[in-house]
Amino acid sequence: MSNGAFAKRADAFNSYLWTCAKQHEQDSMLFNGGLIGRNFLLDEGVPQKRVESYDALATASFKEWQAHHDAYLARKVYPLPPDEERPKVLDLNEEDLCPETFRIPARSPYLRSNPKLHLLRLVEMGFLRTILKLPISQLLDEARAALGQPQSSPSYQRFDRTLGLWQKSLALRPVYATYWEDMSDLFSADSTLDQSDWADQMRDRLGLAHLDPGERGGPIDVLIFRYAIEELPPIRQWHNCAPLMPPTVLDGAFSTAFCPAPASRETGHVVHLEGDDALLRREVMHPAMDYHAKHLWRIGQVRKPVRLEDLPSARAIHLAGIRSKCKCPDYAETTDGDLLA
Repeated sequence: MSNGAFAKRADAFNSYLWTCAKQHEQDSMLFNGGLIGRNFLLDEGVPQKRVESYDALATASFKEWQAHHDAYLARKVYPLPPDEERPKVLDLNEEDLCPETFRIPARSPYLRSNPKLHLLRLVEMGFLRTILKLPISQLLDEARAALGQPQSSPSYQRFDRTLGLWQKSLALRPVYATYWEDMSDLFSADSTLDQSDWADQMRDRLGLAHLDPGERGGPIDVLIFRYAIEELPPIRQWHNCAPLMPPTVLDGAFSTAFCPAPASRETGHVVHLEGDDALLRREVMHPAMDYHAKHLWRIGQVRKPVRLEDLPSARAIHLAGIRSKCKCPDYAETTDGDLLA
């Protein structure tokens, strides 16, 4: 079945989505909008008001659709920061500072979320380099010197300032994060005892197919930030409710490795790039926060190439796991029945 808001519309964009979804060739699924179209039809978490805000008209090509999607994100989901201090509290009435992700939610499922639970965010070091115009080697040296240091140390303060400069230039876009519990088996109290390939495993578990050393021509340096839910900027109108939402197709750039979770789930669930459904690892979105040097948890490298051609089978394994563990036996049948057959 397909209960997504975009699937319920009878318009030209709906017809285009079904045209995309019916593509069965691997290249078309991966590179011509096949899996993206399926996700739009499948996503039950998109409220009707956001469908209207997205305002997708008849689309002539995948490239044209992608341009429309990117323009929507820039307009509604990626607010530009103010010249002065970034907001410490989000207000749903401030459209120019609060993404639609939180302003027009389908629901607020986190009424009883434990504020002490920790989240992890993986950040590519090249992301900092692009914003700061500094060599990765310099950024890595600063990060390594600051890791685990007291806040009074010069190395801590130096990297903390660097993080502040990086974040000051970023849009106030929603942040993708995962739960510490779903990744904790990769790490030890002593970092020298961590699993040697933790960065590869975390990339695969989070479905970050764009972090591909094979495509980039070498290892990709990454940082891991670890922080408690209670450290996130609150949303003024969400009293006693954690500022978290499950991700939808309207919250970030197109990703063939993304797959929406059923509406019954509080969080998203990421597709494991290696096709492992042993655990439905959780993914949430939260407001942009100020990361400090104290939040830096690990520094590593992604080394293993991504086998993008395996993504359709990985998606099939993921959807089978969703069906079984979420008790949704017909989930994605109309969009992905060919993969699940």
